[in-house]
Amino acid sequence: MKTVLPRALSPKADDVDSTPYNELPRMTARQKTQFLELLIGGASQHRAASQLGIPRLLVVREAQLDEQFAKDLELALEARVDAIEELAIEFATQGTEKGVYHMGVLVDTERQYGPHALLQFLLKANKPEKYKERTEQTLNVNPAGPPPTVRDDRDAQRLLSKVRQQLLPVIEAQFTEVKPDDGSDLI
Repeated sequence: MKTVLPRALSPKADDVDSTPYNELPRMTARQKTQFLELLIGGASQHRAASQLGIPRLLVVREAQLDEQFAKDLELALEARVDAIEELAIEFATQGTEKGVYHMGVLVDTERQYGPHALLQFLLKANKPEKYKERTEQTLNVNPAGPPPTVRDDRDAQRLLSKVRQQLLPVIEAQFTEVKPDDGSDLI
C-alpha cells in the first residue's frame, strides 16, 4: 500500500514558492496534462500540485484564465468521483478478504461484504444529489401560519396534545359506534 505523507512532511511541500497571485506564471500544457492525470489517478488537487512542484493557487488561477482547462478539471474531478463509486460497488458486490486468526496465527480468510465508511462519506460529499440522507419530516398543523417550533420535550408534548385536540373530533366523526356481536347473525 502506498504511504501518503501529510503536506508538512512531503518533500516537495517546501519547494513550493508563495509568489503573489497576480505574479504567478501560467501552467504549461505538460503541467496541465500531468495535473489532470494525477487527479484522475486519485490524488487530491493539493497533492497533485505539490507533486508537480507548483502552488495550488496556480491551478485555481489557470482554471480562471483557461476555459478549456477549467472544463477538463471538472471532468477529471467527476472521473475521480466515478472511480470512488465503482470501488464502493466493487466492495459491496465482491467483498474484501479478511484474515481469520487463531492464537495469533492466520488460519483462514473470510470474505466480508458491506459498506466502507470512508467511501460512503466521500460519495455523500461528492454526489449529494444521489447519496444524501433522505430523512425529511413535515408536520403541517396550521396551514395558515408558520410550522410550530419544537425545541425540547415540553414543546413536543404541547404540540402532540394540540394535534390530538384537533384530530380527535375528526376521527370520531368518521366512525360510528360498533355494538358487540351477540352471534345472532351466525347461521
